Amino acid sequence: MLDPEFESEVLSRLARLETTIGQRISRLEEELEETRLLLPDLHRYGKLRDLLKVGKWKDADLETTRVMQEIAGNDSQTGCTPEDMNSFCCNGTRIIDRLWRKYSKDLFGFSIQLHLYHNLGGNLDTLRAYNNEILIRLGKQLGWYREKRWLEFDEFDFSKSLATGSLPGYCWHSPYRPKIAHHFFMRLIGCGL
Repeated sequence: MLDPEFESEVLSRLARLETTIGQRISRLEEELEETRLLLPDLHRYGKLRDLLKVGKWKDADLETTRVMQEIAGNDSQTGCTPEDMNSFCCNGTRIIDRLWRKYSKDLFGFSIQLHLYHNLGGNLDTLRAYNNEILIRLGKQLGWYREKRWLEFDEFDFSKSLATGSLPGYCWHSPYRPKIAHHFFMRLIGCGL
């Protein structure tokens, strides 16, 4: 007959082992899902994923802009226009958002920005009306708008603690802002983010 104390200790260890194995399996499943999503476009999103993994936010932000311009079919000279946003690829946007959210632990991402916009009272109607008041309040909250103007990309301080939702800054350092931000948020809503 087994000692009850020994039996209890064995059962406790087995339960902890089961929990640990379950957590590892969940992590492996998440990594497998990410790899499955990226596999067709690994050449497109692989560098972004690698930069995000190591927390190189500025480089990842620049890479996000490059990838989004590639998806929209624009080169780095012309940039994306507000009109490009109307037909922007939802799957690409979802992948980029998912990568940002995963590696920032839900601190950054397009869907985070849209959520913040909604929290400030923004909706599809305010976007269609080009209500800049809400967008400016969001810009202030994200740190992209100061002293009555939108900051340029090189003015943004990546070395300090960054506000929730402040990255990626794709819309915020566009030559068409805030108009592109209105179109981009409408597209995010259309894509179900």
